[in-house]
Amino acid sequence: MISIVERNCEQARRMAERLTRDVDGVQVLNDIVLNQVLVRFPGGDDANRAIIAEVQRDGTCWLGGTQWQGEHVMRVSFSNWSTTSDDVDRSAGAIAAAAARVAAF
Repeated sequence: MISIVERNCEQARRMAERLTRDVDGVQVLNDIVLNQVLVRFPGGDDANRAIIAEVQRDGTCWLGGTQWQGEHVMRVSFSNWSTTSDDVDRSAGAIAAAAARVAAF
């Protein structure tokens, strides 16, 4: 049986893989060794803040912003026992859609 911690770490890796595949120019900033993914989108701090706000408004998932080496970035954390692979994929899709909407402006 896989532990909750192991599953959440795998979900973080899945999220990083989906975002790098689905969002042009996105950067995953950390080695995914735990349950956290730090992501920077093209367009600088304002674009990153706008994408985070779009995802929060959408309501598909909850994530937040943080500072990483002086820049505003997105932080995605996995810690819930009930999160599924489908949840991760749906959340990655919502993030990619938000990034596309912000990039269109």
